[in-house]
Amino acid sequence: MNGSRIFRIAAVLILLGAVTTNPSLADTNSISLINLTGGITAYNGAGIRIGQVEGPGVPDSNNVYIAGRVALTTNLVNGTSGTVAAHSTQVAGVLVGPSNNVPGVAPGATVYSVVDPSAYGPASQTNTAAAAWFLATNQSVRVINLSDRTSDPGTNTLGTDYASRSLDRLVSQTGVTFVKSAGNNGPGADTITEPGGAYNIITVGAVSNLPTATTVADFSSRGYLSDGRSKPDIVAPGENITMPTTPIGAGGNALTNNDGTSFAAPHVAGVAARLIQLGDTKGGGASDPRTIKAVLLNSATKLPGWTQTGTTTNAGVISVNHPLDANQGAGLLNAGRAFNELAAGPFFPTQAGNSATQGLVNVIGWDWNYSQLGLTNIYMLKTQAVGEVRLTLTWYRDVDANLNVSGLANLDLMLWSSPNTTLTNLSLKAQSVSVADNVEQLYFTSLAVSNYAFGVYYAGYSGGPAPASIDYGLAWEFVAIPEPSTLLLAGFGLTVVWKLRRRRRRG
Repeated sequence: MNGSRIFRIAAVLILLGAVTTNPSLADTNSISLINLTGGITAYNGAGIRIGQVEGPGVPDSNNVYIAGRVALTTNLVNGTSGTVAAHSTQVAGVLVGPSNNVPGVAPGATVYSVVDPSAYGPASQTNTAAAAWFLATNQSVRVINLSDRTSDPGTNTLGTDYASRSLDRLVSQTGVTFVKSAGNNGPGADTITEPGGAYNIITVGAVSNLPTATTVADFSSRGYLSDGRSKPDIVAPGENITMPTTPIGAGGNALTNNDGTSFAAPHVAGVAARLIQLGDTKGGGASDPRTIKAVLLNSATKLPGWTQTGTTTNAGVISVNHPLDANQGAGLLNAGRAFNELAAGPFFPTQAGNSATQGLVNVIGWDWNYSQLGLTNIYMLKTQAVGEVRLTLTWYRDVDANLNVSGLANLDLMLWSSPNTTLTNLSLKAQSVSVADNVEQLYFTSLAVSNYAFGVYYAGYSGGPAPASIDYGLAWEFVAIPEPSTLLLAGFGLTVVWKLRRRRRRG
């Protein structure tokens, strides 16, 4: 028997889940690709409950790789504990494997799994929404992963379906971070599966699981959506992922390799669990879904080809109309960088009547705050910056208790520069001004050395009466030019923002 034939037979056995192996020998490459290094390793998701919704089955908690990590399995429709399924077992393995392999993104978290046993269509939308609400309100989960769909491929995904509206309401009312696989209908445009078009969730595409991930997987569903919105939000490893599976076999340690955005999504959900664990120690909105989403998207690694289509330049001002890339969203999940950004904050914008230091921020950080209609919140860097800049803003679409869309705020993300350290004579350099999205992003790699400020402008509201204020999550990262901080503070006064928003600090 020649070597190539042996390889093919072994590959088939692995795909069938017939090969068991020691976890130390399992493929850990996806963990490396998402940069699960640095300070985030001290936060493994301990104390965080992750909800898992999918059909037709629940994880096999007898598999040794997830034993003790699955706290609940249930079928809400018939009241049983649910029938085990390979796909659910694999997804749970990515979420909470016992260590940073197989791949085990958040090994300290626990999984609460609910089955959606219905076929795709209206019943699936209703059951998926009911399962998510049950997990959030009855089981106190903080993150929910949906590696499934509620519609057949080819459905025009706009976020108008029942499940999308219900999930947007769920996130805004319960504070759960919701993660959804983008679907495996690529590489064509507008192929995201429902409810991946929901506004307030994180929709995840897949990249290859090679030593260096440089491309989005061919099967990964893409945007833009037909209404012009940017989806997916982010990408993560989803090809050739090693995971526990069922049937578990005599040793209870069956593994398999599989492909799909189903396995990219739990990479993001697992990192979100770690960030929420950190955020709970910081307070101030650090664990809010808008903050978590802003940090995840802001820290993502831009892969080759990343672009914001529809970007224009007028009188030297760059205007971004599609904040994310149609194929990779914000880029590849970067857990270590996301941790650094969340750990660095929070900071706050300008505040009238207080010291001059209010509104001064470090080159890396985040804020959870609100902006009032027609006004701008301003954040001013304490030091000069150069080279790379990352800015990401997120907020909610509003859905009422009857699941009617109340409306969507139009928030803009602005970047200014100033020729002096007192940040007077601000000059607008760039703005992300999508009227369709509830995310804005600015990203540049060759920023000139200067003094910078950035801000959030509440421009308007569509679909109903405009609320007086809109809550948002904001994350940023600049490359600093070291200089004495006294140079920046000298002569600084609140008059530098005479046309800009004065804010109260959120308690």
